[in-house]
Amino acid sequence: MSARKELLDLYRRVLRTNRAVLPRPMRLLGDGYTKEEWRRQRKGNATQRQWEEFTYMWNAYCDFLVGKPGTMDRSGELSEDIKSKLTSEQKMQLKSLKEAIDLFRK
Repeated sequence: MSARKELLDLYRRVLRTNRAVLPRPMRLLGDGYTKEEWRRQRKGNATQRQWEEFTYMWNAYCDFLVGKPGTMDRSGELSEDIKSKLTSEQKMQLKSLKEAIDLFRK
């Protein structure tokens, strides 16, 4: 299977999982974030290692949503190891996402 087809299949899996698991308002937020993140990754100059990490994390996200045991911490908090690897832009995106979630909860 080509790498392009695998990525497209994963992208579809993410959107299908969002549709199946998330309530509508969260799905809309999740789908928008997913599409933007994939666009950004595709337009960037990612290395092979970065693509591998990208696909690994999106697969883990899907596994997390469907409740696959042992995949991710279900508290929703990122580990210190993951936080230390985030770029400044990713930290700002995370902050923006947390703010959007807080608005949604009000």
